[in-house]
Amino acid sequence: LACTEDISRMDDGSFLRTLEQKYTGRGSLSNDDDNLEAGLWRRGMCAFLSSTNDVKLFLEETIQYVLGNANIDDEEEQNGSFLYGKEVVLRFLLHLILLLDSLTSDHESFSAFRESVIVPYHNDLTYLYLRRLMMQKPLWPFTCLYASLLPNEIMIDTCVDFWMNDIYDDNDRRMILNKAREYFAEGLDLIILRRVVRSSIVASHHHPPMELLNNFVRANVGIDQRSFEKKIGKEDIMKMHTIRWLCFHDEHYADALVCVNMLIRQFLLDVKTDTNDDEIGDWSGDIKLRTAKLFKSRFLPPDLIQKARNCGALQVANGDVNFSDEVHDYSNEHEALVSFLDAHSAYEVWKDLIMTLPESVDYQYGMNVPQGSLESEIAAKIEKRNFIQ
Repeated sequence: LACTEDISRMDDGSFLRTLEQKYTGRGSLSNDDDNLEAGLWRRGMCAFLSSTNDVKLFLEETIQYVLGNANIDDEEEQNGSFLYGKEVVLRFLLHLILLLDSLTSDHESFSAFRESVIVPYHNDLTYLYLRRLMMQKPLWPFTCLYASLLPNEIMIDTCVDFWMNDIYDDNDRRMILNKAREYFAEGLDLIILRRVVRSSIVASHHHPPMELLNNFVRANVGIDQRSFEKKIGKEDIMKMHTIRWLCFHDEHYADALVCVNMLIRQFLLDVKTDTNDDEIGDWSGDIKLRTAKLFKSRFLPPDLIQKARNCGALQVANGDVNFSDEVHDYSNEHEALVSFLDAHSAYEVWKDLIMTLPESVDYQYGMNVPQGSLESEIAAKIEKRNFIQ
């Protein structure tokens, strides 16, 4: 009683001013008049101490202000000038709406209030706050929680865009996926991943992160291999990395197998089959073929087919009788693609060996081609090319 004696003597206006000063003293909100409506906190407290209608008017006015400035705030965020006060107001409004939603959901007497304030603004505020979280990497662990508050269609579209265009590191992928499996309904994580990976395979990535590109070229390989890795297209690097989304959990491996086959087929279809007269025409130097081999050796789990088949068997046990046959077909296709890549690699080993062996017969260079000259070396290469062909 002694501690509250001074407060008990205050009138309503003095009490509100004291409460406002105590709250704003912990941050920069009271000094941010250029970006927040003057007296926002005081008007809010007055509204909640007055009537339901005053709360309704306060929320409608404040939420419309925040949503009306959303596009301007996006530009400020991109320019690095988004102010702390705006972030606090948005977070306060969203959590206030969520609190009121939970308090009034079972009370018929508040149905009109819910229909006029909570229902119209719930999704817009949640989506806007989710976008703020996505713009700040330290807050990424919270994105799935708030995404789960949105309708499934909006949640899926938002997550697909965010996961595909902003998340590149395997640790971030694993963290986000684990959070999704914690907060989303069962199976939604796989629906999102299917769209993320398949869209990434067919999409163009205009601005892949430089950190990802720089780490792709390995330092512990030969000069020829390092030179080749530097030539791989940025989009192909992105496509190979995106397959890893499906390699964190065993039940995703069937979809991983499908997407792996898609990407290898894409690489092989882009192999240039037209050759010049002075080329052997075995595609040995083709960048796409070499990329497909690198993808197989560097990115694919060694137990991909086995885990995909286990996944198929699990789906059959759950009632999907055709799933196992589909996995079997994709497994056969994958083995055929891998066999082709391995056969071509074996051929290249053989060709390199042949090129180092002495000739079994003397070449007839002609009277005007002296032995040991540049012309004789070119002629020898032509003969070896013809032999290989």
